[in-house]
Amino acid sequence: MLPDIYFVGATDWSVRKFHGYDTAEGSSYNSYLILDQFPTIIDSVKAPFSMEQITRIEQIVPLDAIKYLVINHAEGDHTSALPILVPYLQNATIVCNQKCKDYLIKMYPTIQHQDFQIIDARSELVIGKRILKFIPQTMLHWPESMWTYSAYDEIIFTNDGFGQHIASCDRWADELPLTRVMHLLREYIANILGPFPGPIRKCIDSLKNLKVSYLLTAHGLSWRNEFIKYPLEEYNAYANRTHIKDKILIIYDTMYGNTAKAVKSFAEGVRSMNFQVVLANVKATNLTQIALHSYDAAGICVASPTFNSGMMPLIDGALGYLRGLTLLKGKLAYGFVNGGWNWKALNEIVLQLENCKCEVYDKGGFQFKCKANDEQLNYLFEQGRILAKKCKQE
Repeated sequence: MLPDIYFVGATDWSVRKFHGYDTAEGSSYNSYLILDQFPTIIDSVKAPFSMEQITRIEQIVPLDAIKYLVINHAEGDHTSALPILVPYLQNATIVCNQKCKDYLIKMYPTIQHQDFQIIDARSELVIGKRILKFIPQTMLHWPESMWTYSAYDEIIFTNDGFGQHIASCDRWADELPLTRVMHLLREYIANILGPFPGPIRKCIDSLKNLKVSYLLTAHGLSWRNEFIKYPLEEYNAYANRTHIKDKILIIYDTMYGNTAKAVKSFAEGVRSMNFQVVLANVKATNLTQIALHSYDAAGICVASPTFNSGMMPLIDGALGYLRGLTLLKGKLAYGFVNGGWNWKALNEIVLQLENCKCEVYDKGGFQFKCKANDEQLNYLFEQGRILAKKCKQE
């Protein structure tokens, strides 16, 4: 990839589910070999790809020549190959922080007798002409997460930071259309890093006094030269809430089409205010995409038929997913339901939205029986306008 910097990771063309994340374009588990006086590996791969990583390494350097194995993050997609890899690296020392070591030994007891070197933010690791430094990135997105910096190469090995889930033969973001890569970057932020705007802000701040030309990620494509500004700008925008658009997300379910018809009236009201509107039918839109659409939405509307005296189960699941990601925190919200004789679904929706830390400005919402008439459809059109107008004022 760069002089004396080699990709020794793995591309996962087949993965379509990544602990609940729909990875329509696959993923990769990026690991890097630095050739210097003391050859050093940065991060590892997922267990099924352990032999692929070993083969890549030994095509470049004898396995017993590896001196250091730096682990930036203990999660299994970067470390579950260790019980297989480590016995091949007979002269290697695992370099990580104390919290990371604790996780690794808990998850992989067979490596507990391997040599470890514990580092922190003040540590330096001399591997030859390069001196590696370590930047703690607590809760981006685990407590032990960190980055590794090589001033010699102007590289930061960012692990999950600035990554995307995509399988590709290319290694650099500028080798694919930027709009596609940025779409996947936002999707990754929304579904993985959503709860952590504070740590994201700190990670951007940690770069201010460093000379950086390359961001080498542990998933997807890496960033080089002038292209590093794009992920930095997106992370900064999310951390400071300047990424929000004039956009409303409507999450809904429907049984016989009547709720869907009402949703369209609400959406037309939103559009009449020159707002973008996204209709997410929970039967047709997976949670990953719902999170992505909520990422930059200014407001949200939730609509559901009544089912067993409550909201539809998929609506409940979608709101529960968004609650964990905190993507709706502080955003304006409105809800309405279609019921035949029971209206408890509206109370459930309002409660879920409040649990998501939304501002539900009209807790009474709206409800109609079985099928909305023209007057009710017009009312929902106006409610769409009101939500957009309130979001505009925010």
